[in-house]
Amino acid sequence: MYTGQSISEIEKEMKDKEKIILWMVNNKVNTVDGVGKVVAEYYRDPNFVLNIVNKNEKAEKLIPKELLKG
Repeated sequence: MYTGQSISEIEKEMKDKEKIILWMVNNKVNTVDGVGKVVAEYYRDPNFVLNIVNKNEKAEKLIPKELLKG
């Protein structure tokens, strides 16, 4: 109601975000800076992030290595 999105648009966005979270878990993206980088990139260019996630590319494609180490 407040977003201007339909239920199906909201459901698709939720599924996309779930994919991203699972990709982060599988790629050990677990630092505050690493997660923050993924979130920032998603809001800057969601298609870029989803392309990396859907191809199951390595985290280094999106996040500098120094942000992956805790």
